[in-house]
Amino acid sequence: GKLVFHTAGNDYLTNARSHMRVYDQAVTRHGQRVIDRAVRFYVTPNGDHGAGGFSSTTGEPTPRHMDLVTVLTDWVEKDKAPPEAVEQSLMDVKPPYAVTRSRPLCRYPRYPHYRGGDSNSISGYRCTSP
Repeated sequence: GKLVFHTAGNDYLTNARSHMRVYDQAVTRHGQRVIDRAVRFYVTPNGDHGAGGFSSTTGEPTPRHMDLVTVLTDWVEKDKAPPEAVEQSLMDVKPPYAVTRSRPLCRYPRYPHYRGGDSNSISGYRCTSP
């Protein structure tokens, strides 16, 4: 089987840190190579229960939409391993639902680090290890 799962770093209904511990314990028990064959775990930094959040510097909403179903489907049906980072976006609430902000949803334990340029575009970030 394959598993792609996601948690929001500031979820107020579940404990994101406990999800991280479960993943870390699985890696400790089975090894990173075994886990990498079947599991991908992504964390939205500063995201609440709906994966939404607000910038700590500007107060603006942060990206919250991602397509993990396609990531999982491609992995299962096409044997295409999930990427290290999936695009997470924020869209207008009115048609044509244009993307107004994006950033990488990085594979745990990495996180999106702003590296310069357009802070509203995924190109302004890179996934960084803690």
